[in-house]
Amino acid sequence: MVNSSEKKGKKNLVLIGVGFSGLELIRNWLSKPGMGSVTIIAECAADFFYFDALCSLKNVRNSFDGERVPDTGRCRFLVAGVQRIDVSRKRIFLPDEKLNYDFLVLVNECRPKILAHKKGRGLPCLAGRNSFESLIRKQFKQVVVRGNGFVALALAEHLIEKGVELTLVCGENSLANPGFPMEEACLVAKKLRTKGIRLFFSREIEMFRMGPDGEITGVELNDGVQLPCQLVIHENGSFGAFSHLANPSLHSLKPVLAGVSESESDDQVYTLGVNLYSGEAVSGDFSYPSLSDQGRQLARKIIGPDVVSGPSSEFGAYHRLAGLDWFTYGDLSTFCGNNSHNFYWEHPNGSISFRLVFDKHHFFVQALGMLGISFDPQFVAHAFRQKQHASDFINGLVAGMPAGEKNRELIPLIGRAFSVEFEGLKNENRPSLLSRILEKFR
Repeated sequence: MVNSSEKKGKKNLVLIGVGFSGLELIRNWLSKPGMGSVTIIAECAADFFYFDALCSLKNVRNSFDGERVPDTGRCRFLVAGVQRIDVSRKRIFLPDEKLNYDFLVLVNECRPKILAHKKGRGLPCLAGRNSFESLIRKQFKQVVVRGNGFVALALAEHLIEKGVELTLVCGENSLANPGFPMEEACLVAKKLRTKGIRLFFSREIEMFRMGPDGEITGVELNDGVQLPCQLVIHENGSFGAFSHLANPSLHSLKPVLAGVSESESDDQVYTLGVNLYSGEAVSGDFSYPSLSDQGRQLARKIIGPDVVSGPSSEFGAYHRLAGLDWFTYGDLSTFCGNNSHNFYWEHPNGSISFRLVFDKHHFFVQALGMLGISFDPQFVAHAFRQKQHASDFINGLVAGMPAGEKNRELIPLIGRAFSVEFEGLKNENRPSLLSRILEKFR
């Protein structure tokens, strides 16, 4: 059976592998009604769980069918091994079907490693999403997730919804450190705990405890704490095998490097993620775009320049954590610099925070972080482009809120707190009387 476009003229997109970059491409592709179908080919059913968690993290509606049967919509998620790729005919050979494509994307990102057995066997071969979720509910009552990043948070939150007892072991002293500021990380940690997730910070898994058949029965941390579990998920575990790249049918492709790369031929084969082995060294100063940026760049290339920006913009990023929206614009690490000031405000209910970083001398906006509250991306983008004065930005916050934002009444609280702190900063930086007198005589 050969899969083809349902309507003449529509293009089909096929991705081999799962990750942030591919998700961003898919989100833009599906936003265009004129585009055709999307098919993700994964190595195992657990990849669908990972994909589901990424969709939750990025608040992307997941309408993918997780079984090994064709659906009638625009989305498919297949668990199958790629036997051969015919680049000249744009056809992928799977064990049970042949799949045509117009654009083929290899997503080479580190994905979670799922362990249930000491011999490296993660899970039995499963057909699709339903069988994987059924296995979790039946066999894995206690699960440990090892990791500190946003993916670990998404996996933990996704698993707790399956009814398991979940423990998150973080090697750092706060969540998603250093990309997530400490105050916001504390708020999210409280939310996760209220959901029933146990958190261990600055710990590592020292050893696994095994049952008589080699199954995992628990882990011991480096401080001696023992955690019973039947499943362990490492946030950063493994890369896709991409064994099909060794097939002679792909020898016509030139070696590809990281980023949005295309073969020199017109085969419409692209790569996303990190470096695919090409036989050539990559220079140490090679700059990799972020994974989501790669997905947006490729979307512009194969869809058109008017791709959707969604909650993110050219200045920022978006995550959904413990039911809270986390928007960031600019580089929040700038608050560590001596020339920047970091204003932070937190609502007493612990669900909303506002962070503004601005230049100490000229007071223009440098970075913005918001948890549980949002502003129009164009309003924020304008502030960055125009190097808007921090006080002018604060005074215009109400006008910059989307029409449906429910937390509009909090803006006066943020404004008053900012005014007090800003006046103190101006007084701190004001030249002394002697300096002003000397300045007049220069």
